[in-house]
Amino acid sequence: MSIIKPFQPLISVIIVVKNACATITSAVESIREQTYSAVECIVIDGASTDGTLEILQNDSSIDMLISEPDRGIYDAMNKGIRHASGEWILFLGADDRLADRNVLARVFSVSYESQLIYGNVRFGQSCLYDGYFSKSKLMWKNICHQAIFYRRELFQKIGLFHERYPLWADWEFNLRAFADPVTKPQHINEVISLYGAHGLSHAQCDHIFLADRLRLIMDLFGPWYTLLYRLLFRPVSRGWIYRQAGHV
Repeated sequence: MSIIKPFQPLISVIIVVKNACATITSAVESIREQTYSAVECIVIDGASTDGTLEILQNDSSIDMLISEPDRGIYDAMNKGIRHASGEWILFLGADDRLADRNVLARVFSVSYESQLIYGNVRFGQSCLYDGYFSKSKLMWKNICHQAIFYRRELFQKIGLFHERYPLWADWEFNLRAFADPVTKPQHINEVISLYGAHGLSHAQCDHIFLADRLRLIMDLFGPWYTLLYRLLFRPVSRGWIYRQAGHV
């Protein structure tokens, strides 16, 4: 008697990398070892010069490898989106890993009506980030993109990442996504990725995004959230900016 397996949507896991020969093998391996079979691995390399490209070229588990200069992280991520075949898209950094070999199988053991589903990431051994997000929480903190599965059609509907924001364009995109009632963001109680925390967005601040944030909240979320933001916004230090952004 044959067993009919439930339909598995194709997941495109996109890794953006430049000069990360020490960690890229681990990131790709975490995709290769998944028990979930309907997954494609896309790597967008920014013309690495440290041996990363040679490692990638010798890895037959990578479904698509593009290596060329780019204009930054989000140019590379947008390239990955354009080449993705999956119904769902997840982004990893070169020093990140999927949480365990069964995580995709657990997440996609059910179907979703949402255009965006997200879980948590883990920093080190014990730090878990960061649960359920409302619109008001998203004004102050971002969801790590390593924890988010975006339905590919969402990018077709509301656009790609805006390269105006060199470090936090994913935050701006998440604001757009949460503002669209069709998106129906859904939190799932899963650790999706182990966050490497060595990327640019972790160590630096996107001042262009911070300068635009009030306008974005006003345009996307409306007057009530704008008033809430104005009442509660009390930056006290540069470290506070980093913490509330969700990058430490």
